[in-house]
Amino acid sequence: MAAVGIHAVRKSFGDVRVLNAVDLDIEDGEFMTLVGPSGCGKSTLLRIIAGLEIQDAGSIAIDGAAIDDLRPSDRNLAMVFQSYALYPHLTVAQNIAVPLKMRSMNALERLPLVGRLSPSAGSKSADIDRRVQQVAKQLDIAHLLDRKPKQLSGGQRQRVAVGRAMVRQPNVFLMDEPLSNLDAKLRVHMRTEIADLHRTLGTTFIYVTHDQAEAMTMSTRIAVMMEGDLLQVAPPDEVYDNPSDVRVAEFIGSPKINIFPATADADGTVDCQGVPISLSVDATPGTALKIGIRPEKLAITGTGPGRLNGEIRHIENLGPDLLIHLRQGANDGIIARVPTASGHGHRVGEKVGLVFGLDDVLAFSADSGARLTARTARDAREQRHA
Repeated sequence: MAAVGIHAVRKSFGDVRVLNAVDLDIEDGEFMTLVGPSGCGKSTLLRIIAGLEIQDAGSIAIDGAAIDDLRPSDRNLAMVFQSYALYPHLTVAQNIAVPLKMRSMNALERLPLVGRLSPSAGSKSADIDRRVQQVAKQLDIAHLLDRKPKQLSGGQRQRVAVGRAMVRQPNVFLMDEPLSNLDAKLRVHMRTEIADLHRTLGTTFIYVTHDQAEAMTMSTRIAVMMEGDLLQVAPPDEVYDNPSDVRVAEFIGSPKINIFPATADADGTVDCQGVPISLSVDATPGTALKIGIRPEKLAITGTGPGRLNGEIRHIENLGPDLLIHLRQGANDGIIARVPTASGHGHRVGEKVGLVFGLDDVLAFSADSGARLTARTARDAREQRHA
């Protein structure tokens, strides 16, 4: 196990800046997920940690010792790729054994026939076979050891790729979108398996994905990246409930968060499209805001004055819940997630009101996207008079 330190790492490809002075400390034994849209720099950062790319500036350290000058093979890291990268002509056992043979056997000992004549080759092979069997048993693929990759399903190939990484007993596992080639049902199953594997091994995992469901369900902490910047690093529930930036709020969550344009009023409240909201925001009066409300925090009621109103444009039945899509002014992307039992009476084209709790409102600067402190007007008054 090992802690990983990423300090002021920058990377450009030609004139394109990919990473902007990224700082991130990953704790020993942690499951850290780098999540963000395609092109945000997460895979590049993982490859820099692995030594497959060289950063333009900054440093990578493991347990406080810089590894920037070490070759990838000397960093004691194991990487699981999106494409599995299995040798098609080798059996499962031989694929898992590859890193052990490369590490413990010399070129002569690795030869199929001549290697048998080496006095030390026999004991080394026996040790390799033992470790391969041990890992295969852990991953429940011992019955597949004699098969070739083409005879395996996608999930089985993924387990083999993980086994080849495990057998090295690395300090850190690096996983670059390892589930992206699997179907939806198998991805859900493999998320559980990888999370179980992390708990069993207790080794540091650094996992890259653009799939927020993978990030939210497996991670100790999430590092949200966009356009080469690290926007927020926190546990999954913290990122969801208290996003530090409107871009984080919009990326994390499915369906995505509802965003309403608003303005900070002079009387210490918020004006949302002509509707007053009893919130006090730390912003100069007249400042343009973005108000965020999660779909499950938005309820449907009758229309009325002093209330955000909208029109139902589509209803999705998910079984226990309904996703009610609404058009609200110029914004036709509003979604309310309501229990099916309470939403069955609604119909497409119906005019409805939108209600929400003040504690469920997230306020952001419209210019910078940064999260702003918001309190109910009553709490703000009490704080001023305290």
